Amino acid sequence: VALMVTNTKPVIITNEYYFAIFGEGSVLGIPAPILWTLGVAIAGILLLHYSVYGRRVYAAGGNPTAALYSGVHIKQVTTLAFVLTGTLAGLASLILSARSHAARPDVVQGMELDVIASVILGGCSLFGGRGFVLGTLLGSLIIGTLNNGLVLLGVSSSLQLVIKGAIIVAAVAFTRR
Repeated sequence: VALMVTNTKPVIITNEYYFAIFGEGSVLGIPAPILWTLGVAIAGILLLHYSVYGRRVYAAGGNPTAALYSGVHIKQVTTLAFVLTGTLAGLASLILSARSHAARPDVVQGMELDVIASVILGGCSLFGGRGFVLGTLLGSLIIGTLNNGLVLLGVSSSLQLVIKGAIIVAAVAFTRR
């Protein structure tokens, strides 16, 4: 729908206040996107590792049947997890659009593999019940550095996908042990 509404063209953003809050601004020399990332990471750590809801998320992901029998409302936990995920995706889109001075509905198309690779490299299990916010942050830094290095080396985009896929397969094989 967004592609149809915009006629597949980017929507140019000119609001300087928007850029200052989400993209190009800084506090004490620290760029706004890094501050947003640190804020979300700290909130995620507190939520997942130091709250009842966080324990319920890990229980629901690790063994939903046992979590259900121990009184966890699986549908409520997963619904809130998806709401939080959507909210954070919206925040990421605000930051990305502020950095690029335009809103494009297709700008992150194909980044799903990067997200999966980042999360798995960060120590999260595809099979549920285990995950680390700081690990995921580190995994995303690794994948971002890898992407940048592959582009600088002139590696074709199809080979880049193969390399990232191999990393995912290796990481999953390693975490299953």
